[in-house]
Amino acid sequence: MNVDRKDLLEEAKEYFNEPVLTSSTLCRLVGYAEDIDDCYWITKRMNKHDILSNYQWTSCVGGFIPLRLLRDQNIIIPKYPKFEGEVWNDYNRLDNVLELNGATKEEKFIFIRKETAFLDLD
Repeated sequence: MNVDRKDLLEEAKEYFNEPVLTSSTLCRLVGYAEDIDDCYWITKRMNKHDILSNYQWTSCVGGFIPLRLLRDQNIIIPKYPKFEGEVWNDYNRLDNVLELNGATKEEKFIFIRKETAFLDLD
């Protein structure tokens, strides 16, 4: 399968701010970056105590697992007036867990392109 960088960027935009799995980590996809060597998913991990370390770059080689299908799993419609009109499901619960633990949604999609390798020290 041949995937080009434009396809990866579009995929990241499609899943912007959504809960995903990278490797075995629950995180929120917030952007995309590329340099001459690789392409990266930019995600936010749960870490309430150190907001700056929430951001993680993961090589696109491993991909990510979208969790949208969980929107239809274990649906609960609360009967309490306080929650009137809300629908809870596994996807909402994961989204809330991320939000409550420091992996908040971004206002804008993060896109970074560098013409050299990010690890170049020169």
